[in-house]
Amino acid sequence: LALQSTDLAERYTATGMRLAERRGDAARMAMFERLRGNCFCQRGEYDKSNYYLLEAIETLGRLPNPDSFRLQLAGAYYDFGRVCRQRQDYAGACSHYKKALALIGEEGRCPGTVWICVHYGRAAFALEDHVGARSMFRRGYELGELSGEPYGLTAAAAYAAWYEMEEENYDRAARALAMAREVNARLGAPLEEGILCF
Repeated sequence: LALQSTDLAERYTATGMRLAERRGDAARMAMFERLRGNCFCQRGEYDKSNYYLLEAIETLGRLPNPDSFRLQLAGAYYDFGRVCRQRQDYAGACSHYKKALALIGEEGRCPGTVWICVHYGRAAFALEDHVGARSMFRRGYELGELSGEPYGLTAAAAYAAWYEMEEENYDRAARALAMAREVNARLGAPLEEGILCF
């Protein structure tokens, strides 16, 4: 999915689902349902995406040792939140991002946490909940700085800088923008570059 080759991803996902089903491996089945939901999201088929993501969430929540799959469940909540955000259901998106972050924990030291904070912040921003948005962008920015995780850091730092400017903290805004530009120069992510330009 990272390369946006949804046809290939869907073929391997369908094969993985068949194998997991044959083996009666509910945990793996849920992981493949999550991937399948992401394939449909990439295509803009949100109803199908919701179906598979909800199946994954339900299955992961019913496992006998759910703590072992806590991060997978957090990922499924994040994915569902992303579909909500694509459909402009920003309140639903915030609700699912909140569940994902609760499962990850306060420290948030796992790959993808910066992106969850950014998307949560963007959904809150769309709802004009600037207190919540500011908090999420700052959290994403701080987590990215601490962990060194670059993905999402450009966007988090750019939005954090915007809020620092609003509060007339120009030195902090300049530092955040410098960080955003430096990280984006390394990654060259078009979405994050657009956010940085905004």
